[in-house]
Parts: sequence; C-alpha cells; structure tokens
Amino acid sequence: PANTLGVPPMPPVAVSELALSDVPAETRIVDIRPREAQAAGFLSGSIGIEVADDFGSWVGWLLPYRSPMVLVAEPGQDATEAITQLAQIGVDTVKGVVRALGDAATARFELVDLDTFRRRMAEPDAQILDVRMPSERVLARLDGAVERFLPDLFTEGVPDELDPDRPVLVVCASGRRASIAATLLVREGYHPVVLTDAGIQDVVAPQAAA
Repeated sequence: PANTLGVPPMPPVAVSELALSDVPAETRIVDIRPREAQAAGFLSGSIGIEVADDFGSWVGWLLPYRSPMVLVAEPGQDATEAITQLAQIGVDTVKGVVRALGDAATARFELVDLDTFRRRMAEPDAQILDVRMPSERVLARLDGAVERFLPDLFTEGVPDELDPDRPVLVVCASGRRASIAATLLVREGYHPVVLTDAGIQDVVAPQAAA
C-alpha cells in the first residue's frame, strides 16, 4: 500500500549493493536514524539527517535536487515520514532503504553533553565550529569559534582554519545541525565532537550571568 501522497513502500537495499554498477555514482546516502545511532557507526560518505519535522527541508537545502537517494534506517524504523517529506518537496528519487549496516558502519563521531563540551573547550588545543546561521550569532557567540553556516559547509567546504589532526568541537543551538555537520566532517577526514541537546546559548549562559 502507498502512503497518503501515493509514495510506494521502498525496497530493501543491502550495503553490498551500494557498490554495484547499477547504483548511479551520484547516488546520495542519507542516514535518517537518530543521531545517537549515527554517532555509534554510520556508512562512510553518507550524510546523517535524522528524521524530524524539517527533514525534507534540510535534504532539499543540502543535497543536489532530485539526485538518486538511498536512505539508511534502523531495522524497525518507519521510513514513511522521511519519504513523505521528500515527496512534498518534489523528490521521488529514493531507490530504497538500507536497514542492516553490519560491519560497514565504520564512520563515527562523538556526542557529548554540556559539561563535557565545556571541559573539552578548555583544553589547550581545542577548536570549535559554530554552524548556526548569521542571525543567531548576533544573540550569542563563542570567542575563538570558527563560524560557517551549515549549508555553506556543504557548498564552500570545511574552513581552512580547522586542523584535521585535532578534534573539532561542533555546536549549533540544539545539536541537530551540528550532527549533520559531523557526518560531513568525518567524510572530509576530521574528528567531530558534537554538543547534543544543548547549544551555544547554553555554553555562554554562565559567562553572561557572571
């Protein structure tokens, strides 16, 4: 059966199939699992955008429009919401869903809470990447942070100021955009450390109150 927009159920795709010649080279692999699952292990080269109300908007913003796409979901995760949101922006190029990553999930990033993030910031070699939009930076800013809005990270690349030999502390307002950025940073050879369930406003709050 199709969902309310007439989008048919997606066929399963095995990880081994992604390397076959019948999968177009321009195919984008989008990991829709929760960020905790992505951090623990995801497919190298894939982009993690966990399903939420703005999933379709982020896919449309960050990835080439209507490029062939394969989703990565957890074994019991319903991919209908993701596929429906893509259909709402005119994207019907999803070829299938990978649900068993096995040993192929070799890419990883760190998720840390606010206290841990603050401790990592205090380390002498700390480097911070702020992926919020410019209008958000007016309200709260971290001294010394490299600033690049998430969509610009995809179009302009990783800022030259960031050293791939040191961890990159990635922050936004909640952890959602920072997690998306982390999967791109891993692809480019960096080691991201993501502040999750908090943001720059939380990091600077004690400083503002002092």
